[in-house]
Amino acid sequence: MGKLKTILCMLTKISLLCFAFFVLFPSLQVQAVFSDTANINMGIKLELGTVSLAAEDTNIINPVSFTEGGPILIASSKLVNDGNLSGKLAYKIDVTKENKPLTADELNDTEISINFGTLANKVEATATTLNTNSFTFVKNSSGSDVVIEPDSVGKVPVTVSYKNSTSTKQEKLKIKATFRLIQLNASNADANMFLDEIMLENSILLVPKVIEEKSYWPDKSTFTNKTSNNKVTYSLEKMEMVFSEVYNPKNYPIKEIKNLNKAVLYIQLPIEEELKTTDYKTGKQIDTFKFYSRTPNATGKVNVESIELDEKNHGYKVTFSLLDSYDSSDPNKVQEYTNKLNYQLHQQFGLEKYTFNGYNDGYYDNYADIGIDNDNYASRLVLSSDILNETEGWNYEQKIIPLSAAEKTITIQQLNKNSNWVYKSEFKDVRFTEETLEFEVKEKDSKLVDYSLISKNAFSLRLKPDGNSNEATLNVKITGDTKNTLIISRKLELQNYLVKIKSAKISSTTEETKQQTNSEEKIKEPSSMIDSTVPNGQVIEEPIDGDDQEEVEEVEEVVDSSSADSDAEIKEETVPIENSDQSTSEEKISDEQINE
Repeated sequence: MGKLKTILCMLTKISLLCFAFFVLFPSLQVQAVFSDTANINMGIKLELGTVSLAAEDTNIINPVSFTEGGPILIASSKLVNDGNLSGKLAYKIDVTKENKPLTADELNDTEISINFGTLANKVEATATTLNTNSFTFVKNSSGSDVVIEPDSVGKVPVTVSYKNSTSTKQEKLKIKATFRLIQLNASNADANMFLDEIMLENSILLVPKVIEEKSYWPDKSTFTNKTSNNKVTYSLEKMEMVFSEVYNPKNYPIKEIKNLNKAVLYIQLPIEEELKTTDYKTGKQIDTFKFYSRTPNATGKVNVESIELDEKNHGYKVTFSLLDSYDSSDPNKVQEYTNKLNYQLHQQFGLEKYTFNGYNDGYYDNYADIGIDNDNYASRLVLSSDILNETEGWNYEQKIIPLSAAEKTITIQQLNKNSNWVYKSEFKDVRFTEETLEFEVKEKDSKLVDYSLISKNAFSLRLKPDGNSNEATLNVKITGDTKNTLIISRKLELQNYLVKIKSAKISSTTEETKQQTNSEEKIKEPSSMIDSTVPNGQVIEEPIDGDDQEEVEEVEEVVDSSSADSDAEIKEETVPIENSDQSTSEEKISDEQINE
């Protein structure tokens, strides 16, 4: 009975649980989803294309040499779009020399032309559009970008030409024209889009035009008829010659002397005289006249270098040269040559004429004598810092050039006129035209001198602010129409000297005062810069020009500012002279400190 009761309780609980589940839990919705697809052809098709550029019938002209004139053809071709998509055409041009781009100055007169026939405007590329490293669209006559259709439509002809002004030196240039085909919707030729490129490249040898030098002939007014044959005249217009040592450092100690410019004697022959005649011995054409030198040169150093018959001007051109040398290790030779002012020319020249003697024989006989007596024919190049020495044969003296922080101007000079030494001589500035000048300052430690070219004939020197070395040499190198490079060499030294004057104890006696006054008068010179009174116990520092050095040498001691005297009774200090304005009524300068 108890077992039955337990079963009934369990059934009751299960029933209540089921009832509660179905009554209390909310009901769920059920949905059904249906789908279907359909393919509809709308007429849209996606295909891949190509942008490709090629060249046909390419001709690279080789070799190409350019001298001057109009444009010269360097390459030709036909550009073809062998892809299946249309594209815009662009270009860029590069000009190089030795694999380096030309500079802006070198490109100034350069022009590269690209001709596209009737399909596009001609390109004239100049300095602003060459070597830009960017592409430019090719335009047609309406200003639109040129489009190349695939090859079934057409081809674009291309010719590349070079043009420049007259070449000044021989050099090789490389011209490279690069063409680009870029996809049709590109608005920038340098855009990173579908593209293809092709290049036309060639080298050009620039050859300077050989310009024959026009034969110079003096004006008629410069000719004189002071010859034995009054029909023969001559001109000394170009006979002036200047000289100096040749720049040749390896030739030490032998120094060579040569002329800078060509000196020419012009001889005018009568117009009725034939310049050519027949040699009766050989039957060949020979010169009717022969130039000769009757007497040797006075110095033996001025020589006839060349004799040229100028048929156009109906006369002779006789060129002279100077060649001399000396041993610079010989003090006597150095004194003789380095200050040698000129080389004299006492010379008799003449012309002989070929004459027929009537027996099938010919010979040269005297036709005219020419006498030249030009005392100062060849004059030395000097600097404006040098001076003439009238007491020693009117030669000149090479002066050391003093330097300071102030700019010093130097000119190159020569003897003023061809005159006898008994007359006063002067120097004049040389008028350089085609000559080239170089400057060189050799110093012991460092570069302490500034120098610059002011004009064709003048230059400036200046000591740098930290300049403190006396050991410097100036070399002025000049190259003339003889192709000789001459050198004018001078020593440079500082202009700042220290003059030390010692003072003793002050004495009150009349005798000591008198001695002091006498001593002061001994160191005073009318032209000396040391003309002011000196404070007791002071050292005077004074800049001295080259011409004033002799006056300073009268003072016994010349020292650097770092020098000092250990004398217990003497106190020294360095002061500029412009600050030395104190009275010396009580000072004493002993004779021991003054070199009388």
